[in-house]
Amino acid sequence: MKRALMILLTFLISALLYADAPKIALVLGGGGARGIAHIAVLEALEAEGVPIDLVVGTSMGSLVGALYCAGYSPRDIRQLLLETDLIGLFSSPPLDRHRIDDQPFVQNYEHLFTLGFGKLGLGDVPALISDQRVLELLGFLFAKYSNPMDFDALPIPFRCVSTDIVSAQRIVHEQGSLVSAVRSSISIPLVFTPFPQEDGTFAVDGGVVDNLPIELARSLGYDIVIACDVNEIQIQDPEQLMSLSAVAMQTIILVTQSAASEQHPSADLVFLPKLEDVFALDFTKYDLILDRGAASVEEKRSELENLARQIAKTRDLVVKDSRRIGSYTLLSDPK
Repeated sequence: MKRALMILLTFLISALLYADAPKIALVLGGGGARGIAHIAVLEALEAEGVPIDLVVGTSMGSLVGALYCAGYSPRDIRQLLLETDLIGLFSSPPLDRHRIDDQPFVQNYEHLFTLGFGKLGLGDVPALISDQRVLELLGFLFAKYSNPMDFDALPIPFRCVSTDIVSAQRIVHEQGSLVSAVRSSISIPLVFTPFPQEDGTFAVDGGVVDNLPIELARSLGYDIVIACDVNEIQIQDPEQLMSLSAVAMQTIILVTQSAASEQHPSADLVFLPKLEDVFALDFTKYDLILDRGAASVEEKRSELENLARQIAKTRDLVVKDSRRIGSYTLLSDPK
């Protein structure tokens, strides 16, 4: 009898502790190439053993977040930068990723920014980048997942944000095609074409309306929110804005950054990589961006450790091997 009571008491205590365990969301903001810094944040959270129950991403944050939620490890994502055309995804023709000089990006890739005059106005095509190459690469990266699917069924639940180009309403992607969701969220105006939705609307970059969806994560019921804002510190060199696409990207950042910054207090921890010298479409500086992401973690190291201790009071911390291969590779190939 006593043994049965002890078992029951242990079960009740465990249930109470589990009920009090905080749900943790990670928010990864948009920012083009700057979003590569999110990888360093993922590495830091894994090193501290902080569990992640949801990732919410916008634009580049949606791409990095979707890869992580799909089962790619941070190490895997780093490798994708080198072994696939992930960097070249944002340029046409592909960039020379081995560029080592610091000349303004547009001086080396002026062919990206040519314009023509069409029947509907300036520009004879809706965007600079071919959709075929984008969809082929995203399809390859997420090929092992069914379509459609519930994004809660991923190893880590996932949400991403895009914008209805007509109504300017925020679209929150929680199910359907993972490829379509990410493609919608990364639809940087002038760089990518607006992406069609199942309801007949068209989506552009989520950063247009919510570049750092911290409050969205809160509204979904998450108790602790960690965020990475790669746009808090703006570029200083006007030579980086000598193209139409650069101006378009910078305009999105300027218009939305105030709203993003206003959401900072709603997060428990916000990483702020210093990327003022990185143009948002210069994916050739991925090593520098990763280093800056790691530096932003060190600046908030004490806050991160304190948060981990707080979480450890009600949840187990699970430190993950930084050298591990992610679970995505263990999935069966689609039939």
